[in-house]
Amino acid sequence: MFTKLEMVGAIAISLFGGFAIGYSKAREICLQAIITATGEQKEPETTEKEETP
Repeated sequence: MFTKLEMVGAIAISLFGGFAIGYSKAREICLQAIITATGEQKEPETTEKEETP
């Protein structure tokens, strides 16, 4: 069986691993949202001028 120290160590490693995975996924989603938002703001407006014959 496991000792108490090994059990606490395994739980701590699992928690830190979960935090790292969650942080990286949240960072990816946040960066994607920032890129999308800034891309929409900097997009030049396409206004078509009416041609006069």
